[in-house]
Amino acid sequence: MKIEVDIEESRNQNKKESLNEIIKRIIFICKNDETFKVNKKILSIIEYEKKLIEKNSNLLKLIQKSDQMYNQILNEINELESKNFSVRVTLLESIGEELW
Repeated sequence: MKIEVDIEESRNQNKKESLNEIIKRIIFICKNDETFKVNKKILSIIEYEKKLIEKNSNLLKLIQKSDQMYNQILNEINELESKNFSVRVTLLESIGEELW
């Protein structure tokens, strides 16, 4: 019985070692394979492209908001200039009436 257990443990150990050796070889091949390197580079470029697209989208949103704010400020300036002109006209009319 003890001999059978030892044989079984030895088989399991051999299987583990074989499996580990296969995994090491696969990892070695993947690391040294040019297509693997190229694919890895392509994946990193794709990720970088996605980030750039997202940043571009955010930048476009900021530009749109800044354009809206700019137009709003221009409108407010025009309204103030119009009110300022009205006040000037009123002041000039009242000064003119006082002079006559």
